[in-house]
Amino acid sequence: MKTAKKTKTMKVIETTKYKKIKNEYVDIILTAIATKSPRPIVSSIRLDARLLETDNDTAKQYINNLYQNLVSKSYYRPFLTTTTFKYIPLTTSSMKQQYRFLTDATWHQYSKTYRFIISNLTNNFTKKSYLYPKTYDFFDVPNTRQSPKAAFTENTIPHIHSIYLVHEHTLTKFQKFIDEDFQSVVNHHSQCDFIRTIHAEPIDKDLPRAVSYCSKFLDNYYARNIGKEYDLLHQFPTARTHPFLHPLKQQ
Repeated sequence: MKTAKKTKTMKVIETTKYKKIKNEYVDIILTAIATKSPRPIVSSIRLDARLLETDNDTAKQYINNLYQNLVSKSYYRPFLTTTTFKYIPLTTSSMKQQYRFLTDATWHQYSKTYRFIISNLTNNFTKKSYLYPKTYDFFDVPNTRQSPKAAFTENTIPHIHSIYLVHEHTLTKFQKFIDEDFQSVVNHHSQCDFIRTIHAEPIDKDLPRAVSYCSKFLDNYYARNIGKEYDLLHQFPTARTHPFLHPLKQQ
């Protein structure tokens, strides 16, 4: 009787540069959470890279305890949010023929969606920028979880993974969006032609894992070759008023 061969699951080997980017984002997000509190006790947080990269349960529990303690004292509540598109409207003049989705048009549409969301989180929103969700946004394409060489073409439609830091004063309204699957957003006449779905869930623990999930496209074989030419990362409020380091464009 023949026994079935066991299929080995190949472990994706991350590049050193990508590990550095992931770790930087964990530090940046932890710092944002820690400093947005009634009595911030630190100005920045930087975890040892070895702590973030180990599989040791004690180390993971330490990071979780730190994260949960910071969140409990912060005005911010973190959410993992994914935005998917129906298509990206591009004109011939602005289209990048080889990488159709890697253009300003995608971020432009996403920014319209972000603006629509914040306009519904508080009244007189243009005068209350301190209540805006702080976001860390990452491009992604289908199948990058399965392979770091996931192929894409000029017809590929991207989606965006984000870490949303939602201010506690707008949390009730943001939760209403979640409860109704953001239907009031995706079905609005200003959004329905381009946005397919929005999904958000709280990040109760394991922030490094959430960052890894959001940013995995940055370690894609093709993305590494074009990362300095195209914007694969973004942040709101916009970098014009809130300067933000773009790791892929650093020499």
